[in-house]
Amino acid sequence: MEFTIEVGDEEKHELHVQFDQVFGQVRIEVDGKSVAQDWRHFSFHRTRRYEFSVGTGETHDVVIELTRKGVVGGLRSQTGRALVDGESVGSYVGKVSGKTTKAA
Repeated sequence: MEFTIEVGDEEKHELHVQFDQVFGQVRIEVDGKSVAQDWRHFSFHRTRRYEFSVGTGETHDVVIELTRKGVVGGLRSQTGRALVDGESVGSYVGKVSGKTTKAA
């Protein structure tokens, strides 16, 4: 799964999420700099939540939630959700094939 969103009104930042569903590597970057890196192997928790702030003059609280299916989660579609200041700004569905689509 891979998606990019823009954060901020006056002070714009590019947030990029990359999640390799097969090997479990998660990488989240803001303006090309890593803000979170993780490995999601053999977890009993279906949803992993990443929280951080973006911006200096115009600060925004960002939450990225990655949710997998319960059974054989790494081999099925998974959902990524982005929230900025508590508002949902996008939901994405990633397939094992690497294709990501924006959910309605």
